Amino acid sequence: MSQTLHFPPSSRGPLEPYLPPTTTTTTTTTSSSASLPHLTLTFATSLDSAISLSPGTQTVLSGPESKAMTHYLRSRHAAILVGAGTAVADDPGLNCRVEGCDGLESQPRPVVLDPRGRWEVTEQSKVIELARRGRGLGPYVLVGEGTEVGEERRRVVEGGGGSMWA
Repeated sequence: MSQTLHFPPSSRGPLEPYLPPTTTTTTTTTSSSASLPHLTLTFATSLDSAISLSPGTQTVLSGPESKAMTHYLRSRHAAILVGAGTAVADDPGLNCRVEGCDGLESQPRPVVLDPRGRWEVTEQSKVIELARRGRGLGPYVLVGEGTEVGEERRRVVEGGGGSMWA
């Protein structure tokens, strides 16, 4: 969870046209494109196109180069979105560990889509631990309208610097 990852500058160049501009990069944008969010979808699959061995099972599919690239992509985006299934199965940290990603301003905001309130977030959840240690941001958890999440879960999320929304 705490290993710093190296993604070489030579590998970054081909990705640049597909990424949002950095805050230090001066770019010219049209007013219509400046107001649109920039989304990047990443996922890993096995050779037979599976994303896990079975539903709800944490499965390692990426090698070190792919993992470093994924964390570099996180450093270039404002948020990282996962569903409740990923939050439940993987207990992800949802932070950025690539070299040079220092300080909270370099971290993406974790967003968990949990329409039925399945994610039992606790003080020991990686995303909460990282937020409390200043190594990531607290998660925004989006639940379905009328979904009961309980005061303890709300307290844990808010205590980690996040919030729950219905």
